[in-house]
Amino acid sequence: MRTAALVCFDENLETEGVIGVLREFDPSLDVCVIHDPDRFGSVISTPEDLAWLLVDVEGLGQAVDEVIAAMRERARAARIIAFGASVSSHDVDHIMRLGVSAFVPHRFGRDALLAVFALARAGERFRPVPEEPPAASPEEGPSASFDDAQTLRQFGLTKAEHDVLMRVAQGKTNLQIALELGKEEGTVRVQMSAILRKLKVRNRGEAIVVAMREQSVIEAQMEHVQSNPMDLGWLYPHMEFRRCRSGEVLFRAGDRGTEMYIVQRGRVSLPQLGVEMQENDMFGEIAIFAPSHRRTSSAVCVTDTDLFVLGEDKVKQIHYLNPSFALTVLQLITNRLLADRQRAD
Repeated sequence: MRTAALVCFDENLETEGVIGVLREFDPSLDVCVIHDPDRFGSVISTPEDLAWLLVDVEGLGQAVDEVIAAMRERARAARIIAFGASVSSHDVDHIMRLGVSAFVPHRFGRDALLAVFALARAGERFRPVPEEPPAASPEEGPSASFDDAQTLRQFGLTKAEHDVLMRVAQGKTNLQIALELGKEEGTVRVQMSAILRKLKVRNRGEAIVVAMREQSVIEAQMEHVQSNPMDLGWLYPHMEFRRCRSGEVLFRAGDRGTEMYIVQRGRVSLPQLGVEMQENDMFGEIAIFAPSHRRTSSAVCVTDTDLFVLGEDKVKQIHYLNPSFALTVLQLITNRLLADRQRAD
């Protein structure tokens, strides 16, 4: 029997869309669809062949724990992907604690869904960034009285809130911050609301802009980037998943560059630079920020390769909102230019 996938969804248009993306991701799968979770046990005769379990948790109510526990018990090797409408911290955290590989909001499109499948297949877990309720009314906006000489303490932030904001500026989610600081995620969520209120900003992006005006935060960010590889997990939902064959040319030297790439699996050669990109390597960034927007090297797949692709507009948006990403890209560009100069010498 071929590797199987079981989709437990209500009968609707979204179900067909999800099945289509799953089959696009792995055409070899035998996909079985059920609309009643009570049928799960009866349709799976060989659970060891089951690689994927996709379940829509909407409508399960209190039974969600029981249904997912039964799936986990019966098909221990399967990757469980939960779908739902709510992306509040409380709901997502609860689902993730049940042992699922990923939680996918209904709003995710094809590209984001392909990226989630790729992460799950690689053994990674995925949770969306929770939606934080605004702590200030839209009329208030960012504080107009901000003085560059002020420190975050002068906004009334406690040391604990300062520590949380430092990690928010690194692009970390509330759950990641909680794990790093040894706190409950609910505590971090409360502290984040207090931070937004004290800074008089509406969201995390505006809070990061304010935080990055303080020298201590900038120095901490630089040290963090220099001593730690950037966590790319939060980038994946914004990226398009693309599968390329060995020998395929992604772009040629001199082409206009409008995309940046991260290798998920495989190897890509940059022949003019004399280097090969491997798993988790980022490339294609120079053309996006260069005045001419022209590629400095070709890119050719050495093997069959899975890529995550980020468009120019999204790169620039994240570059502005996420200092860790900006510093990582700056460091990457600098290293490439220095290496190019050394080759020329």
